[in-house]
Amino acid sequence: MRVIAIVNGYTGALCLQELVDQGDEVVAVVTSPGDPRPGADPKTSVKLTADRNFLPVYQPPITEVNNPQFVEKLRKLEPDLIVSMHYAQIFKEPLLKLPKLGCVNEHPSRLPAGQGMTPSYWHMIIGDDRNWITLHYLDPGIDTGDIIAQGSVEITPDDTGMTTSRKLSEEGHRIFAENLPLIREGRAPRIPQKEWGRMHGIKRSYVSWKPHHACMDWGKSAKMLALHVRTLTIPRGQTTWVGPAYTFLGGKKVTVYSAQVLEDPRWCPKEATPGEVLGLGGGGLLVMTGEGILQISDADIEGAEGQGLAGLLPYLSTTLPIRLG
Repeated sequence: MRVIAIVNGYTGALCLQELVDQGDEVVAVVTSPGDPRPGADPKTSVKLTADRNFLPVYQPPITEVNNPQFVEKLRKLEPDLIVSMHYAQIFKEPLLKLPKLGCVNEHPSRLPAGQGMTPSYWHMIIGDDRNWITLHYLDPGIDTGDIIAQGSVEITPDDTGMTTSRKLSEEGHRIFAENLPLIREGRAPRIPQKEWGRMHGIKRSYVSWKPHHACMDWGKSAKMLALHVRTLTIPRGQTTWVGPAYTFLGGKKVTVYSAQVLEDPRWCPKEATPGEVLGLGGGGLLVMTGEGILQISDADIEGAEGQGLAGLLPYLSTTLPIRLG
């Protein structure tokens, strides 16, 4: 089978290698211009995986994938199948119509829930106990094509968004490897999402993640805010397109890396309102939420990066409470 792989990220790298291992002829690999990132694990790089297997690589600007000239270049390769993963463009009909067997994609949510630009740990951030990934056919809509299979991984108390995302990529690889022979033979399931949702009790939802979604909403409970921080946390010096969590203090952006629910009821004055800083102790900054107290144990303030909570001291009034947000 002749395959064009339009893929990014760890999921894309794993599934590209799977195509090679199962003996398919990968006639082109299309990946983002920024791959590989400096210092990236070679196993997570589509470009390095392609190079290791001597595959032809194209790295146009992602907005160019539907360009008629580029589509014509791909047409000449006569693909039987297009495989798409984590490529941030909606394929238009000329591209979708190229392969005889259609286009398949992996989307990191439990479709039809979480259509759109959904982070791979979306289920974690909303409080589910599992993270999901869906293998489906592409149609002209946004993550609306017929479903082939779904997989999931448990979200453990020690997980962050980064760890659960990696596990989800490996689960995505598993369901792709399992269903690839059926796709190749034209026998893969094609279950409309409306029917799939009815069968499994899943309601349709759409998520178009924007940077402001990482901002902490102090009206939420301390439990959900602690989960919000844990999901989005990343090592200092790294960047992701969704995080980390943040708030504001005195007009300065505060990046929050670690926070926990404070169980001590003595720190819960009845008159406090969400976002009020109640104190600063050895365990961190204590903040009132919509339900309970959140203890911020690690954070940086804009202009004093790397100083941790000590950098916040000049912005804390000598008379508490003050407000975050």
